Formats: sequence, structure tokens, C-alpha cells
Amino acid sequence: MNLDKKNFLTVSEQIKLLERRGLEIKNKKSLEWYLTKYNYQSFINGYNDFFLLAQARNLNMYKYKANSDDLISLFNFDRYISKFILGDIQNIERFLQNAIVQTFFKTYEKWKARKNIDDEDMRYLYQGQILKLSDISWKIIFSNDFEKEKSIKKEILEKIKREKNSKLLKKYEKVGFEEMPIWSFILFLDFGTLIRIMRCFNDLSFKTTIDIFQEKLNCKFEMNRDEFNSIFYLLKEVRNKICHSNVLYNYDNKSNQASTINYFLKRDKYITTNIYRIRFFDLIELISKI
Repeated sequence: MNLDKKNFLTVSEQIKLLERRGLEIKNKKSLEWYLTKYNYQSFINGYNDFFLLAQARNLNMYKYKANSDDLISLFNFDRYISKFILGDIQNIERFLQNAIVQTFFKTYEKWKARKNIDDEDMRYLYQGQILKLSDISWKIIFSNDFEKEKSIKKEILEKIKREKNSKLLKKYEKVGFEEMPIWSFILFLDFGTLIRIMRCFNDLSFKTTIDIFQEKLNCKFEMNRDEFNSIFYLLKEVRNKICHSNVLYNYDNKSNQASTINYFLKRDKYITTNIYRIRFFDLIELISKI
């Protein structure tokens, strides 16, 4: 495959290139500032689609009256909405953290009435030290943990041990990280690990977490495992896009996630017509519901 070879360009050379392609420079100093502070690839190329001539897309030629001020405005708009969406996704992540913690307390309450649960495991569960549970109790709660190479317990411990600079973790270095209660160590788990915990939960624990997650919400919903996976992996992907400065205003997800999310939104009566791709406003609608 032949690729056009490109060289480094100074900010002045970048502006001249944009002018040759037909972009009207409204405020040169403002454009210089943005090109100095932001990478050309993410700042210019990330937002070009809106301004380029369709018939000359391969030449990167701009539409009549396309100008630098409008490009900057679109860039700032995208960053602005990304900030709010990131905040919402981070809140959803915190809600999920708390719901998972509360699920173990609910499990303890259910197990109190059972006589075949080991007393030591009951004590560990009450103290939140779930990493000390016996294999028997662990497999009851995480009955869907079928990973042969790495169990969810092993993954959690690895995540905890990586946070070497935490003052909280240093308290447990001598006694063992298994002593740490879930309400503490869950703060060190990334979004992907939280999702995997949900994937490994037995059916009762999964449903309990979903119920706790939506407590105090105005809209109640049903959500099965497939829907959870599609929705939360989508949120994780969007969060990563924002954190890596990817464009969000023209977000377009045509994967299999769309059909599953469509079913979730229709069944819970959030939408009336089918959607076959998740675009920006579909994303907003989804986040607003959960």
C-alpha cells in the first residue's frame, strides 16, 4: 500500500496548508494558539468532515466560506459536551461501584437464614473481606466465573497490588490485601473490572446489583446480562474516546451493541421506533435513562 509521506510542519506552515486547501483564516492569532496547544491530527483532522467538500474529500478541500472560527467553535463545542458526558459516565461508574458493594451486604442478609454456610465465611462477608471467602462460597456468588487462565479474584488482587502509592493500601501490605474490605478496594478497580464482576455474578447477585443501581431513579427499567454488557461496554468505549481526545459529536456505533441496546430502549418504552446504530443523541438518551 502506498501512503503519502508527510513531514513535520511548523504552525505557520500548517496555516498556509489550510489556506491552500480553501479554509478562510478569520483570526490568525487564535488559530495559531489552537495549533500550538492541540495536535493537528485531533484538532484539524478530527473536525474536517463537517467542512470538507464531499466531491473533493480525498484532496481535503474546504467548502465555500468554511473558516477557522467555525472549526474552532465546533472543536470547543465537542470538548464541552464531552466534559459533561464524561462526568455522567463517571457517576454511572460510581453508582455501579456502590451497587456491587451493597450486593454483598444483601447476600450476607440472605445467607444469615441459611445453616449450611460456614461461620467463618459469614464473618468475612459481614466484614466485607470477600477475598477471604472459601472457594465454595466464592463459587456460589461468582457462579459465572468460567475463566480458566485468570479468575475474577485473581484479577481483583492484581489490580489492587498495582496501586503501590496508595496510603490506604500500605495499611494492608503486612497483613495481606485479602484483609481489605470491598468498600475500600473497589475504588482501585477500573470500569472494565467492574463490568467483569457483573458478568461473573450469579443470576441473583446480578439482579440485586441492577435493582440497587436504579434505587431513587425516576425511571425504573429491566436489564438482562446481554443488555448490561452492551450498554456498559459502550459507555466504557465512549469514556476512553473522550479521555483520548477523540471526536464525539459525530459518534456512530454500528456494531451488534446497537440491536441489543435498541431492544432495551424499546422494551422499557424509552423509544417507539427502532434504531440500528447508536449516534450522538442516542447516546445522550441512553445515559439520561440510566
